[in-house]
Amino acid sequence: MNLLSSIFRFTSFAFFSAILLSSCGEDSSSAASLEQDEESSSSELIEKNDSSSSQKSNSNSGGKSSSFGKSSSSSGKVASSSSIKLSSSSVRSSSSEKLSSSSVKSSSSTAMDWTIPKEKYLNPNLTYGEFVDTRDNQVYKTIDIHGQVWMAENLNYADSSATPSLKGNSWCPGDDPKKCAVGGRLYTWAAAVDSIAMLHDADFPQLCGYMRDCELPKVVQGICPDGWHLPSYVEWKELGYITSLGASLGWNQKKFSNDWGFSAIAVGLKLYDNSSPSPNSMYNEQGFGGDGDITGFWSSTQVDSLPETHATAVFTTTWGFYSGEISRGEKHDAYSIRCLKDSTYTLGNSWNVPKDVHFNPSINYGELVDERDGHVYRTVKIGEQNWMAENLSYDYNEGSAKSVCFNRDSSKCEIAGRYYSISAALDSVSLANNPDNPQICGEKTPSCKLPQVVRGVCPTGWHLPSKAEWDTLITTAGGTAKAGQALKSRYGWSDYEGGNDVGFSVVPWGVGSVATFWVATTACLGSFANGCGIAVLFITAERAHHNWDPEISYTDMRSDENLYSVRCVQDEE
Repeated sequence: MNLLSSIFRFTSFAFFSAILLSSCGEDSSSAASLEQDEESSSSELIEKNDSSSSQKSNSNSGGKSSSFGKSSSSSGKVASSSSIKLSSSSVRSSSSEKLSSSSVKSSSSTAMDWTIPKEKYLNPNLTYGEFVDTRDNQVYKTIDIHGQVWMAENLNYADSSATPSLKGNSWCPGDDPKKCAVGGRLYTWAAAVDSIAMLHDADFPQLCGYMRDCELPKVVQGICPDGWHLPSYVEWKELGYITSLGASLGWNQKKFSNDWGFSAIAVGLKLYDNSSPSPNSMYNEQGFGGDGDITGFWSSTQVDSLPETHATAVFTTTWGFYSGEISRGEKHDAYSIRCLKDSTYTLGNSWNVPKDVHFNPSINYGELVDERDGHVYRTVKIGEQNWMAENLSYDYNEGSAKSVCFNRDSSKCEIAGRYYSISAALDSVSLANNPDNPQICGEKTPSCKLPQVVRGVCPTGWHLPSKAEWDTLITTAGGTAKAGQALKSRYGWSDYEGGNDVGFSVVPWGVGSVATFWVATTACLGSFANGCGIAVLFITAERAHHNWDPEISYTDMRSDENLYSVRCVQDEE
């Protein structure tokens, strides 16, 4: 195995390490880094067959690797440029490291059947869009996945006269022109970012490619068509926690569900130098191979600790635990390209985005008119509950019980509703004047015994949801591991924008990292030394990869200085 191949490795949990996009004000151009533990055990993607295949053939592991290590991660850091880089300290130079025999893929795997037309790899149950690349009139299927519009097939652009970056940097899989019609082309990273075009850029000329560290712009068109671009690491990460990028056909020993229609085909890779392959290598002397077992996709993001030689890439394999793993690739190897459609909406909250953009256009919303002020709200049925699909915007100010618009700007109330103190959310005036059970509720909450149903500041027929009611919503939306994605709006989040699958349309406040809601439950969920508070639900930008990194969580608050949003749920009939 050559040295460059041996250092190409990954950890399975690198894909799930929480990376928070640090923001300043409402600037979404900040960067993230991922630090992998140097001592973590790892699996090799490229030279998977270098260990003994005879050991594997005598095992019952079914050809899927079980050798996945954990990596520790550090928090995001702000980069000094607009380019986003991935930091990795776990690169090893020893070519003698091998996987255990239980993780070695059998050399008896068969190559992909290239006679199957590319249309067969799409999900027949989904509706695909279509796009024509005007450079060569090739037609591509496209698919909308959680607000991102992706090419649903690999790029197959080859005009090296119009795009000189492609000369000597692009091949059909297996160097067979017939295979390009099914699996597109394989490109080096220099070709992917269109290094020649960057060299001739009038404003910032630079040479990018192998052994070159580039200061890339935030959006890199690369060799993608106009209106499309090469996805960044962050954009691949947004695609994120989807475990079925692979097509349902063409993979050895594994069948993906292709639920989202991404339809990754096992076209294989091309290694830069494989002139002396090991006896059991899946790659030939020209470096081609792996079809039926692996595919890789370039990102526009360099690896921070190895910017001259490595860029981040996404791999789908027959032996991987997930089918979309973010790792790193050597820039002079050749992988596939999936282009992502340009969007007018960027990561991070933008108050210029119309409110309607945050709703799910596939959901049939209801309507509620608040008789107190005539305000009209969208509503949504989720399971057996009927919820407001947007935040309450009723102006409640009674003494210390107050509500405000974000930054006290009334135009922001149109997008995110108002933010309420504890006393305002509970309608403490009504609770104090209750003839049956008068009590003071609000900032001094330890002695407050809330009734079973608290109307609070909500309109007639609706009430402030209890923790039990929020729990029901979370369960219906997929549980704590998935509900954050299902409940969050597709736009406005600084990281991991939601899919808004159930139409709840949670909009973040501030720079787009968190949304908070009052819960009509007295609780001891925080770390206060004395007494309890009113529960608060947090939905954050981070994805719930692990139990210790929740995307949805509760705490409790006791101060009227804390102002949070209100979502009302309809009373049961």
